[in-house]
Amino acid sequence: MPPLAALTRLASASHSSPSYSPLPSLPRWLASAPNSPILSRTTKEGRPRLRRGWVLVAFPALALLLLLLNSWSGNEEVQVKQGPKEQLQDVTDACKTVEVLEGRKEASFWVAQLSASHLRIRPRSPTLAALNCPTLSQAHFTPRLHFSSLERRLLLPSPSPSKAGTYLFPLLPPITAQPTPEVTVEVILDSGWFPGGEEGLPCGENEKECDYEEMSSRGYRWTEEEVLDAEGRRPSYRNREFGARLFPSLPRTDLASPPLPNLSPTPETRHWIRLLGDSNLRTLLHPFASSLGIPISTNCLAHQGSNDAHPTTLLCWNDSLLLSFNWWFGNQGSKDGAHEGDAEKLKSLLSWSARDLLESVPWEKDGAGDWPSGFEDFEEGPEAIFLSIGSHMPAETSLGMSSLLSALEPILVPSSPSLPAPPLILALTSATSPSRLPPKYQPSRVMRNDLMIRATNEVVRRWAGVWGVRTLDLFSMSRTAGKEMMKDPVHFWDPMYQTWTHLFFHAWQHLIPTSQFLPSSSSASPSSPSSPSFSSSDNDDEPAGDDEPTWEVVRLPSPTESEGLGVVDPLEMEKQRLAFELAEAEREGRED
Repeated sequence: MPPLAALTRLASASHSSPSYSPLPSLPRWLASAPNSPILSRTTKEGRPRLRRGWVLVAFPALALLLLLLNSWSGNEEVQVKQGPKEQLQDVTDACKTVEVLEGRKEASFWVAQLSASHLRIRPRSPTLAALNCPTLSQAHFTPRLHFSSLERRLLLPSPSPSKAGTYLFPLLPPITAQPTPEVTVEVILDSGWFPGGEEGLPCGENEKECDYEEMSSRGYRWTEEEVLDAEGRRPSYRNREFGARLFPSLPRTDLASPPLPNLSPTPETRHWIRLLGDSNLRTLLHPFASSLGIPISTNCLAHQGSNDAHPTTLLCWNDSLLLSFNWWFGNQGSKDGAHEGDAEKLKSLLSWSARDLLESVPWEKDGAGDWPSGFEDFEEGPEAIFLSIGSHMPAETSLGMSSLLSALEPILVPSSPSLPAPPLILALTSATSPSRLPPKYQPSRVMRNDLMIRATNEVVRRWAGVWGVRTLDLFSMSRTAGKEMMKDPVHFWDPMYQTWTHLFFHAWQHLIPTSQFLPSSSSASPSSPSSPSFSSSDNDDEPAGDDEPTWEVVRLPSPTESEGLGVVDPLEMEKQRLAFELAEAEREGRED
């Protein structure tokens, strides 16, 4: 039976029966106190008795009380049946307040917490965290591990399922033992609300392009701000003594890397490598050429048309090697048939010989060294074609990217197994920093972001797998490094491009017979070109000591493994985490 106070509230709020008027409060004489006035003083026999004057009042009051109780018991049954719906409505209303809908877009709305095995991100308000709000289920974060004594970073995989508004990322102990006593966790709120982003279809599953203004009006926003812990700091945790024993197989590397070995070609062997794509591949050409021993100041040329803001054709060479770049990218506008035009332009570029390339534009030769005359009669195709695709298509969804690849398929894939396939390698679009976009491009930041790039890159990866074409994951590498390595919203500082040269070199080497060239004896790198190595150091200007560890620089990418710098395969990561937890449990058991 409910307390009398609850009965009062129920009676006051009940209007279902017109026969009874609301009761503002219970009379004092209905209070169940021991000295209730309903009880008289004792008689001479010592027994309590009812005062005669109260009998006329007590019996009607008791009858009214019983009637109210009976009425309340009927209403209680209805209330129990409606309770869950009412509670759900209350939660729904609380999850749709301005505090939630606007606050979720700010990093200060969230808090990062560390447990033994997970990084937990939830609303900073415990009340909101307990509500399990569906409106908080479409936030996206980028967590990076920063190791203290060495410039190492590790990008955590996608969060494991949890209740709405709470995100659990599996957490690894530090890779090395004593050199890395502490790890800090950088957590970036990418977007507090971006439904459809994982699939790359934020504006509808049938849409190939999204409208920036419409996306913004629907509440989509790219934040790119850091989430801190309850004390307003980056979360951190200490190293464990068995960390190195558990993680000997993780790929580790620094962005600083040595020059690639100069090539000493066998007689009459000439090599042509083509880069086709955007401004990042254009920027890569000179570091790539320099790493292969080509003098940039004398053996590189560029052509810039009168209407072009930057060079669209570049060339670097020596006696045995020709490196070239041509401006090409997929255009936005899949609804207007623009991808068919993209395919025709790419088809024309792919048909060129080295002679066609040299005759394609009027080169400015002033100040340049010898002309690559050894390639003027070179009628063979390139040994490797590195192609980037999607960086100039920010409004395209994953469906739009698939439309572009469908248009390119007849060009990139032979129509018959008897026809030779082009030596193609697809370079995935690199990460970006939308917060640095100039005002002219600010409206596009709602789509020009890492969430959409990752989704469209995954489409490219799947198509490449069907075609049997290798991909280079520049996205995971650049996203792991973070925006500190970015010179502007889409370009990087030199160490990033220097690291890319190793990826491109190994991918090229994978395509050609190793007997065609040998590393020069004067190479700056003491290692073979297949496995260059170097000593890691916090100061790039000073040589590393003899006792410094040596890390593998890169691995050849594989469709079945994570290919980026410092990125670990999620399945392998989970195995390592479970091993860590098991070792922790065993250690605690021994201590007990």
